[in-house]
This record gives sequence, C-alpha cells and structure tokens, in this order.
Amino acid sequence: VAISAAVIRVWYKILLTTIVLHWAACAWFGLAVWEGLDQSWAAHTASKMASDTLFAYIRSFYWAVTTMTTVGYGDIVALTVRETVFVIVVLVVCLYFYVDLVANVTNLISNGDLSSTRKMALESAIRRMLETRRVPADLVLGAEQFFESSSLIAKIGVQESALVSTLPKSIQQEIANYLHLKGLVTQ
Repeated sequence: VAISAAVIRVWYKILLTTIVLHWAACAWFGLAVWEGLDQSWAAHTASKMASDTLFAYIRSFYWAVTTMTTVGYGDIVALTVRETVFVIVVLVVCLYFYVDLVANVTNLISNGDLSSTRKMALESAIRRMLETRRVPADLVLGAEQFFESSSLIAKIGVQESALVSTLPKSIQQEIANYLHLKGLVTQ
C-alpha cells in the first residue's frame, strides 16, 4: 500500500504537535508544583491534583490544547508572573506548531482535490476527442477502463496527441490504426 509523502508529513506533524503539547502540559504542571499548588493556577483543585497524577496531567494537557488552539476557555488561567511569562512563551511556540499542522492538512486536502480534478478533466477530454473522431465504442470503453483502473495522474494536454499519449501503447496503436483507416476511407 503506497502512502503519499503528504499523508506521512501530516501524521508526522500530528505526532510532533502532540509531543509539544505533552511537554507544555508537563511543564505547566511542574510550574504549579514549583509555585505551590495552592498559590498557582491549580489552586481550585490543588488537593485533587496532589493525590491524582492522571487528573493533574489531563487538566494540564487540556490547558495546553486550549492554549495552542487559542481557544482559552478561561477556566485555567495564569495567576503568577512566572505562569504568565510561561503562557506567553507557550503561546508563541505552540502557535507555530498548530499553524504548521493546519497548513499541512490544508495542503493535503487541496492537492488531493487538484489531482482528482486534473484526472477527471483528462478523462473527459480524451472521451470527447474519441467521440468527436467517432472512434468505436469498444476503444472508448478501453480508454475509460484504463483511467478507472489506473492510479495514473497524467498531464492535461491541449493537443490530441498529448491526450492519447497518456493511454497504454496497445490502446494508442488501436486508435491510431482506426483513425488512419478511417482517414483512408473518407478521402
């Protein structure tokens, strides 16, 4: 199974972003411990955070995600100067990773649509050209089947020869033979 480089890049960006979020969450909780749970952003749940590490991590990770995505619900806020400075640094760093991830996903989607549009335009152009030239239906069907079964994304040419050149050699030869014989008969 072939996976495009763009898909791999998006998964890499998701992994990298998750790692950055993890680091930010751990540092955010570490800062609360350093400041004293009762004196920090964790003050309203200090007793639960001190006894439940998973709860503390989930709350910290939640803060990191809402900060990275710039949603910031306001339920977890910086209370000290150190926390405020840390939030500013995290916003700047995480925003870069978030924008990079969104840009890569957008690129993947737009290029996928572009490739699909080009392929459909090529198929349509070949079909019109063959029908205009009154190529037998079985040859038109052969060309259509080639595009349906192939993952080939060909260049769209404006000349008939460029369109036909994207087909397999056997179909090209049959079309050329038909057009040549047709030309001899109509002359």
